[in-house]
Amino acid sequence: IDDNEDVFMCYIGGKEAQRVELLSTDEIKDEIETLLRNTFHNITERQLDNTNNGKASIFRPIDVHVTDWSKNLNFCGSYSVYPVHAFATIPHDHLRKGLSSMSQEQQETDAVHPVKLYFAGEAFDDKFNGWVQGAYRSGEHTSELQ
Repeated sequence: IDDNEDVFMCYIGGKEAQRVELLSTDEIKDEIETLLRNTFHNITERQLDNTNNGKASIFRPIDVHVTDWSKNLNFCGSYSVYPVHAFATIPHDHLRKGLSSMSQEQQETDAVHPVKLYFAGEAFDDKFNGWVQGAYRSGEHTSELQ
C-alpha cells in the first residue's frame, strides 16, 4: 500500500461472512460501491473530481481481500472472543501457565517432570486480546515457559 492510498477495512461474521466468502471479487466490489454511494448519496463524484485521479469511480474499491477462514481446516471459521468477565474468577496469568498432569505439590516434590499442555494465541494475551499483537506476545511468553 502506498502512503497515498486509503484503506477501508471491515469485519463481518456469521451468516453474512459465509455469504460474502461465496461472492466473486467483482460482486464484492459492486456491493461496497453501492453501500458507499448510498451512504454518501449527497456527495457527487463531480464534487470529488480533484481527488478522483481519473479513476472510474471514487466509490469503487481498487481491490478487495476476503479471508477464507470457514474453509481453512486449521481455523474452521473460529475466532476466539469470549464474553467480558467470562473468566472473572480465574486470573489471566493462570490461563497462560498451562495444564499439568500433576498437582502443584507433586510438581514441586517429584523429580519426574510432568507433562504440560500450554495454550497460546491472541485469546491468551491480557493486553492485546483478539489482535495479532496478542498472538505474537502470547507465543513469545509461552515459548519461554518450556
